[in-house]
Amino acid sequence: MRLELLKKLGRSFRDAHIRLLALKGMALLGHEYGNIADRDMIDMDLMVHPDDRDRAIGLLKENDARVFEFPPELELNPEYYHTIYVFNVGKCSMHVELHTGFVNDVWYPIDYGRIIESADLHPLEELAELDVRRPRPEHMLMHLAVHRIKHSYDPDQRDTQSGLRILEKNDIDINLLAGDAREWKIGTVMYVFLLHLRTHCMEYHGQKKCIRPIEEAIRRLEPSPVRRTLMSFFVDPECPDIWKIPVEGHEKRILILFWLFSDELHSALWMPAYTAVWRAKRFIKNLSAR
Repeated sequence: MRLELLKKLGRSFRDAHIRLLALKGMALLGHEYGNIADRDMIDMDLMVHPDDRDRAIGLLKENDARVFEFPPELELNPEYYHTIYVFNVGKCSMHVELHTGFVNDVWYPIDYGRIIESADLHPLEELAELDVRRPRPEHMLMHLAVHRIKHSYDPDQRDTQSGLRILEKNDIDINLLAGDAREWKIGTVMYVFLLHLRTHCMEYHGQKKCIRPIEEAIRRLEPSPVRRTLMSFFVDPECPDIWKIPVEGHEKRILILFWLFSDELHSALWMPAYTAVWRAKRFIKNLSAR
């Protein structure tokens, strides 16, 4: 069902000359996961260039999608970089997340134009024929690392398992991975995710293929001793549950992780003010809706 919907959207986007990327689970079908049933998916994540956002939304609506209104407390201002749409497929409904980025631009200065330009054709031939693409393996790992921060390293291990599959099934360019991570100020985010992957790698059947790039990337991205000491008071990435102190509330956990792993002083200083402004806007919006 998901595959048929993606093929339908792929035709529409190809005809409109909009490059369409599959993200997360849908990106891994056909190579990292041989069968769609092997990867549990709640929704379908797609990505377009920020400049193509309005045209992409128009195409989704032409294909009978409607906007899904979700509780704003789920993430810090998610509508800034992605919107969720609902498609009715037979008697079922399917959520499609249209992204213009991996995360809010206020968090990390990621060059999405480069990610989209360097994207590979989808490993499934029927999607590749429609010019559906996916980020290259190094960028998929970065997306998973940022996604774990967005979800405050909750117990869901799908990103961890997907990361191990990417490492097992692809030859990772460590220079590209480390270089882009540092340039886009997610070096520490990537470092923590790799430490987390290394722990799970010891129990993974593809351990031999995974461990070398993990160790090399960890060495390249290791933060300063001061940063590592500070992080050690709050988290231990090499434990299944990384949190060493009890922190209640999704937003609080995200903000703590962002400040701990931020590689850019400007973003770390700006984030509290940005969050306060966004909360005020949300309060006014809810108040006016009553």
